[in-house]
Amino acid sequence: MEITEDSLMDVNASTLEVLAELKSKEFLLALDDFGTGYSSFGRMQELPLDVIKIDKSLVDDLEHSPKKLRVCTAIIHLGHEFGFQVVAEGVEHIAQKELLEQAGCDFIQGYLYSRPISKDCFESYAANFGRVPDAPAAYAMS
Repeated sequence: MEITEDSLMDVNASTLEVLAELKSKEFLLALDDFGTGYSSFGRMQELPLDVIKIDKSLVDDLEHSPKKLRVCTAIIHLGHEFGFQVVAEGVEHIAQKELLEQAGCDFIQGYLYSRPISKDCFESYAANFGRVPDAPAAYAMS
């Protein structure tokens, strides 16, 4: 289950209770849009997260921006230190994929692999598991 970063601005006891209940039901929890300015790694220690997803705004033009690459690399490193898997969103170019792979990113998601697909295409993909050309847009790096 994905939770947007801004939805966790005011984490309270009841929010933590709901997240703990989801974890007890074996949900994996992903923090979406990480890096848009609301979360900190210190605050994230209290959340039962499994995955952080680097926001597309940090991936855009990554191959031409040493600053963005440093930010993404730091997020990946710190995410791993906290035990999170890290997904980079909005990967559109092979150069971005290669830089993120070198930085240790676990997964990428974006147009490099697939544009959004229709419900029918997804159902066909799921029924045939991988035999449809427009496969889902998140893949492991290795």
